[in-house]
Amino acid sequence: MKVRITPQADADLDGIWNYIARDSADAADRVENDLHAAMNLLAEFPGIGHTRRDVGSSDYRFWRVYSYLIVYRVESDALIVVRVVHGSRALREELRRPS
Repeated sequence: MKVRITPQADADLDGIWNYIARDSADAADRVENDLHAAMNLLAEFPGIGHTRRDVGSSDYRFWRVYSYLIVYRVESDALIVVRVVHGSRALREELRRPS
């Protein structure tokens, strides 16, 4: 299965990297690499993520990497990464933002 990253998720990844890189570019690279590795794992096994009732849509699945949640949905031939957000964020509001 192919991984497709939405423009909003790509912006999320850039923001995460920039935030962490303020303290350490090496740490930012590790986190980014681990997030991408998790996305590839999800493409192989998309059912391993979980759903959340508080989001209001069963279309989205979630996978945690460190303090971040990869928010994705599965289409017939692709895993669509919708957002990558800090776990403390209000997910329902984050998912309402245009992607």
